[in-house]
Amino acid sequence: MSVVFIKVKGTKMNVVQRVIGCCALVLTLLFMSGCDNDSRAFSKVGSDPEEIAISFVESIYESDSLEYAKSISSPRLAALIDRYRTNRNVQKNLFYQMYDKVDIQSEGQGRAGRQEFAKQATIMVLLKGDYNGDTIVQIRKVKLSREGSNWQVNAVEVSGF
Repeated sequence: MSVVFIKVKGTKMNVVQRVIGCCALVLTLLFMSGCDNDSRAFSKVGSDPEEIAISFVESIYESDSLEYAKSISSPRLAALIDRYRTNRNVQKNLFYQMYDKVDIQSEGQGRAGRQEFAKQATIMVLLKGDYNGDTIVQIRKVKLSREGSNWQVNAVEVSGF
C-alpha cells in the first residue's frame, strides 16, 4: 500500500489533507493488526501439553495410521508403538482397552499456571466409548516432557482409581 501526496503550493488545504491521509493510514494499520485468526494470542498452536496428549490419543483411536502418534512420542515410546504395528494392537497393549467408538476428553485438573515454563506434565485423559455393545469408561495418564520448544509423549499409564 502506498500513499501519494500531491504538493500544492500556498494552500492550507495541503496540510489538512496530509494530516487526514496520515490518520487514515494509521487507523488502517491498527485495524489490520487487530485481525488475527488465532484466538489464543499468548501461546503457539501445539505448545499446550493438553492439546498434544489429546491429539496423541485421538491419533491412536481415530486414525488409520500410527505415524502422527510416533512423531509426537519420545524415541523409546515411538519404538514401542512401531513394534505393535497396528492401531488395534497399540490400543490393546498400551492403553489396555479397545473401543469400537470412543469419545476422548481431557480431565479438567483446575490447574493454573504457565505451561510455557514447565518441563513435564501429566494429563488425565477420559476415554468413554462402546466395545462389543458395552459402554466402557476409562481414565489414562499421559505423561509428557518438553524437548526444546516441543512437547513429546513419554508414557501412558493406567490410572489407579
